[in-house]
Parts: sequence; structure tokens; C-alpha cells
Amino acid sequence: MVSVALGEALPPAGGGQILTVRIASGAVNHLTTVKAHRVAPAWSHSGTAIAYVRDGGLCYVRLDAEGEVSLPVVLDSVSGPLRWTPDNSSIVLTGYSAGRSDICRVSLVDSSLAVLTRFHRWAREAALLPDGRRLAYLAYNGMTYQLHIMDLDGFDSRRVTSFTVEEFGPVARSLPTTGRMP
Repeated sequence: MVSVALGEALPPAGGGQILTVRIASGAVNHLTTVKAHRVAPAWSHSGTAIAYVRDGGLCYVRLDAEGEVSLPVVLDSVSGPLRWTPDNSSIVLTGYSAGRSDICRVSLVDSSLAVLTRFHRWAREAALLPDGRRLAYLAYNGMTYQLHIMDLDGFDSRRVTSFTVEEFGPVARSLPTTGRMP
């Protein structure tokens, strides 16, 4: 069974729900009930929860429980893309606070916030690498965006590109083990 998670912004007539739609039947399951601006849904690796941005904050809903959980993140706002860590214990996101943007990791266990990119003023668009231990992100150096990688603890950051990259984020995937490299 395949389901797709959707986040609805608030249309003029109301709305703003997190819902799943079963592909085969088209059956809709509303996971939230209170109207709010909800966007950027992201499935956990286990498929048991969906994280999303609600009115600039971080929330998630478990498929086996009722009600959403709002995480007390001390940032002005958060944005996607949201990325679950492979063990489903944390969510990586872009956080905005005090005139800067940073890549942050929020623990679902204790709601702690780890700012990973303190050394860049503008970092955004994190993508977890296939090894599950590192992430790629864009950092603005005052003139251009460049691609950087670091581990999930915020260490070993290094610039990967020496040229300007576009302002939209990286997408990471494993390369085939045989055949020609793309």
C-alpha cells in the first residue's frame, strides 16, 4: 500500500491540514483537525510519522496516535525541506533567527536544538547523504551560494564547490555500483 502525504496551506475558505492519500483507492485520511498553515511534510524513514512546518514552527504527527506534537524550537521560524535522521530520532531543517539562517537538528527525544552551521551567516537547503551520517547544504558567502558537506554533529564542514551554485538545494542519492557514472 502506497500513501502520499500532503500539506495544505490555508486557502481563503479555510483548511490547512496534513493528510495522506492512498494511491490505489484515493482514500483520504486527515491526520490533523485544527486549521493552520501546514507545509513541507516529510515521512519518517520508518513510515510511522510525518513532520511538517506549522505556522513557522516544527510539528509532527504519528500515524498510530491522535493529535499533532508541536516541538518547542527556539527560532523565529523554520522551513523545509525537512529531513529525518536515519534512526528517526531527529529532524534536520533550516532555522531563521537573529537575521541569519542555519541548518539545525531538532531531537524528538528531548526537543533539544543543535545549530550545525554557526560559522555561516546564511546556510539552507540541507539534504542527508545516502550514508545517513553527513549532510549537504548551501551556504552564501556574501556573493554566491556554494555547496558544503558536514557530519550530523556539525563537525568536519568543508566546501565542495568552488563555483556558484543555484539558490535551490542539493538532492543526494547513491551512485550505481556498476556501469558508467552519470
